[in-house]
Amino acid sequence: MASAEADQQIAPRMRSIRGADLQQCRLVYRDGRIVDQLNWYASGARRNGSRVVRLRLATLQEPAGVAIGIVTRDVRFDALGIFAAARCGRHRMAPGETA
Repeated sequence: MASAEADQQIAPRMRSIRGADLQQCRLVYRDGRIVDQLNWYASGARRNGSRVVRLRLATLQEPAGVAIGIVTRDVRFDALGIFAAARCGRHRMAPGETA
């Protein structure tokens, strides 16, 4: 690669960092890379925390709905369907296999 092309690919800020001493390079790396990663993981943790709350609410709603259905006798059980679903659950399908 020609020197002129290399000069265009390196930003002036990067060029100044490359010319700095080791301590300055470490500080730039810490602030630009490590702190950025910590912030990225923290935001992911916050997103997952809110997902946990939603999933817990969803899992609590289902049994409550079944209980209400049983109390109001609005739920009809299909014993054969439950047996068939349990039986199918034991069979593990190979990748690409269809039911």
